[in-house]
Amino acid sequence: MRIKFTEEEERMFDMVMPYAAQKGGGIRPDAPPEIQAIYARLVEITNQYLTPCHLPDNWTTAKPTK
Repeated sequence: MRIKFTEEEERMFDMVMPYAAQKGGGIRPDAPPEIQAIYARLVEITNQYLTPCHLPDNWTTAKPTK
């Protein structure tokens, strides 16, 4: 799945990229507070696409359909 960002979100991403951590993802600890806030907002935006769907209550006992 590809996430389509708005122009504003793309600008936010461009602002954060210079502070990207070398390993493990995230941003460097020396990033200014405004960059940390922008990064946190981008994480919120992307997490909504990465969160799995709710499973029905009977998912462990459900039988396959034909």
